Amino acid sequence: MVTDQHQLVSDWARQWATEPAGLAAWYDETATVTYPGTSGTTGTTGTTGTTLIGRDAIAEHAARLAIAVPDRRVELLRLVDAGPTVVAEWVFTGRGVEDLVTMATPGLTWWELDEEGLIADELRLVDWSARRIADAASRADLAIAAGATRSRGWYRDFADRLFEVVGPYPELALSSLYRSGATCTRPVGRPAHGRTDTGHDAPAGTPPGPRPVAVAGHGSLLAVRFDPGGSGHADAVAVLELDESDRIIDERSYHGSWWPEQA
Repeated sequence: MVTDQHQLVSDWARQWATEPAGLAAWYDETATVTYPGTSGTTGTTGTTGTTLIGRDAIAEHAARLAIAVPDRRVELLRLVDAGPTVVAEWVFTGRGVEDLVTMATPGLTWWELDEEGLIADELRLVDWSARRIADAASRADLAIAAGATRSRGWYRDFADRLFEVVGPYPELALSSLYRSGATCTRPVGRPAHGRTDTGHDAPAGTPPGPRPVAVAGHGSLLAVRFDPGGSGHADAVAVLELDESDRIIDERSYHGSWWPEQA
């Protein structure tokens, strides 16, 4: 049983630069990897997506990506370690076959691990079409999980309260749940209803609807998986950083998935 999830994610990230079979070895034999949205280099959005089932499919997909981005690599940025649930923010870099220079794009994975510590289920959110030239500005300076870890119920209650308030009563959410000057960014996906983008003093505008589908907390970090459009697919994740008074100081939300692939 893997107990050091940070090492697990670090090893997984390093495997992206190696053989596809080496990456697939970190997954359960019947693992599922889900990419919401539409795959391709154009970034065209849609309601379809890609689901990979089993190591062979995962290795085949990684092999196609290896052709499209030969010098690919993944660097871990931040981790929410909640035991069998692991949420990782990272940046994917490489020079695609159509690129003149090395490019970078942020991404997120939500994992459920099996009893052996292998990845049994993965939601992968990354928008290759929104890549930018890889430089210092393309790598977010993210805080690691600090402070005491709350109970599982506490994280869930906080997420429920956020979803109940932020949609219908954004001003109340701003005054009670967000610290003044909190940053809200969307590294992956299009802006949601009425939300503001990077660096504005406003909550994310998470639309009202059902309760969060899954919640994972670790120290000052809280990850919430939810269904932003009521489609029945929990294909969005918000990662929140809390201060010592349990107010949100940073929110990063991910929704959508587009990868470069060979036909």
